[in-house]
Amino acid sequence: MKYVVESIKRSYWWIKYRVWQPLKDLYVNTLSLLPTWSTLRTLGESRILKLTVVAPFLGTLILFNDNLVSMLTLSPAAVERWLGVEVTPAAAKDFTLTRLLLTYFGLVFLGAAAFMFSVLCPREIKRFATPVDFIEFEKSTMTLVRTGQLMENVAKDYIDCYSSEKRYGIITRLSYPYWLADTFNAVFQRLGEAVFWSEDDNASPSDEDVSDSSVGHISDGFLTHRGDVDAETLAHTVATRARVARAIWSQIDIEAQKELTDVLLIRYQALEHRRPIFRIAVTVLYALGFAALVWPTIHTFYLVTRRFVGV
Repeated sequence: MKYVVESIKRSYWWIKYRVWQPLKDLYVNTLSLLPTWSTLRTLGESRILKLTVVAPFLGTLILFNDNLVSMLTLSPAAVERWLGVEVTPAAAKDFTLTRLLLTYFGLVFLGAAAFMFSVLCPREIKRFATPVDFIEFEKSTMTLVRTGQLMENVAKDYIDCYSSEKRYGIITRLSYPYWLADTFNAVFQRLGEAVFWSEDDNASPSDEDVSDSSVGHISDGFLTHRGDVDAETLAHTVATRARVARAIWSQIDIEAQKELTDVLLIRYQALEHRRPIFRIAVTVLYALGFAALVWPTIHTFYLVTRRFVGV
C-alpha cells in the first residue's frame, strides 16, 4: 500500500512539473504576445476602419436587395474559368452571394472591434501614439497638484494588481507585467530614499534604529527587514492620501517632480496594458474581420493559379 501511495505521489509531481507547468508557461507566454492598446491604436484610430461601424446597416440593405445583388453578381463565364467546370447563372449568383456574406461578416467584425476600441481604450492612449509624446506633453504642463494626482494614479495601478491581498494570476501578468512592477518598485524605492533620509545620512537607518522602537524616524513602517523601502506600503500611503501621513506623501510628490520621466512612463505602460480581457476580444475581432475579408481573395488566387498550372 505504501508503495502505491508513493507511486501516485511521484506520478502527480511528474505530471505537474513535466506536463502541466510547461503547458501553462506556453499558454502564458502566448498570451504575453497580446497586443497592447498602443499597438491596437494603429487600427483603432484608422478613419477607414471607423467607418466599418455602419457596415451592419449597409450590409443588410445590400444582401436583402435583389437588384443590388444582381448587379454585383459575377459573370458565369468568369466563374467557369476560375473553377474549370460549367457554371449556371444561379451557381454564379450563389458564388457571388457567398463572397458578399464573407465581406459583410468581415466588416461587421471590424466594426465591432473599432467600436470596442473607441469605448474601452484609455483616453491617454488614444490621444498619444507613443510614450515619448505622452511624456513630453505632460511634463510641459505638470504642476505640483497634477503631480500628486499622477502619483495617486500610478500607485493605484500597482495596488490594483500587486497588492499583497490579491492573488497573482494570468490576468495580473497581462494587465501589469512583472517587468513593469520591477520598474515601479525601483522608482518608488528611490523616491522613498530621497524622503526618508537625506544624502548627508549616507545610508538608511541602521538595523538597530529600525528594531529599537524608542528611536522615532519618519521611515518607521516603510522599511523591509533588510532596511530597503517597502514600495507597496509607500504606494498605499500615496494612493490613500491619509491626512496623518501627509508629511510623507506630500514630500513624495515634490521628489516625484525630479523623476517625472520615469513616473510618466510607468503610467503610460500601465494604461496600455489595462483591461486584458477586452484587448483579447478586440484582437480576436480584428483577426476574424481581416480573415473574412482576405479569404475570398486568397481563394480566388488559389483557383486561378490552380487553373493556370493545370492541376
